[in-house]
Amino acid sequence: MGRLKPLPWQRELWNQLVAWRERLPHALLLHGARGIGKHRLAEAFAEFLLCESPRSGAACGECAGCRLFAADNHADLRRLVPEADRPEREEAEVEEAAPARGSARKPSREILIDQVREIGE
Repeated sequence: MGRLKPLPWQRELWNQLVAWRERLPHALLLHGARGIGKHRLAEAFAEFLLCESPRSGAACGECAGCRLFAADNHADLRRLVPEADRPEREEAEVEEAAPARGSARKPSREILIDQVREIGE
């Protein structure tokens, strides 16, 4: 089975997402209260979409796509998050890419247009 699974209260939404696999919209927006598992659901769905042979509505966890996803090295997976939510390992990259605007600037809680442009390159 796949590494990630939706939480029990996400089962209905998960089934809807799985049914959309072949006809997904160009974007999905997950929103809700903090701590309900949105990030986990998004990661599980990304793993499912990148799986080369999904089984019973879940990623197989064994194919090349699943192994690349597990290693956080899949070429088709790009994560875009606000500066304030970036993992610590990316902080140095953010500082190099962003022009100096003073050290008092707080990291943005929004996804900025420059981030969107950068991910497309």
